[in-house]
Amino acid sequence: MHDIWVPDGAVHNATAPLGLSVETARPIIHHRFTLRGKDRWGVTHEERVIVVQHPDEGQAELDQKIGEATESFQTKLRERYEKRPPTIAEKKEIGRIMDQIRSASLRRKESTNNLIYYPKNF
Repeated sequence: MHDIWVPDGAVHNATAPLGLSVETARPIIHHRFTLRGKDRWGVTHEERVIVVQHPDEGQAELDQKIGEATESFQTKLRERYEKRPPTIAEKKEIGRIMDQIRSASLRRKESTNNLIYYPKNF
């Protein structure tokens, strides 16, 4: 097994031959990693990544690919989980607003021109 650099939050699971190179007939190796990271609210997320190492690539290229995969995972965490889910109180407020919108829509349908609703308390 090779001495592989692994960034923080990553676990090297396995190294296995993937096949043979057509040009050199040397083995192409794939490395499996599990990347773990926490989002802004402390929830842990996990992603499995496979990094392929061709026979003509050295250790530096492999380390760079692993680093790019980790950086891509961290970017995805930031983009996907930037907005926190609403709390129960916020969900209730959203429900109240949706009820108001629905009732206003029903009142609009009762009006003569079906476009404008004139509130009675105006």
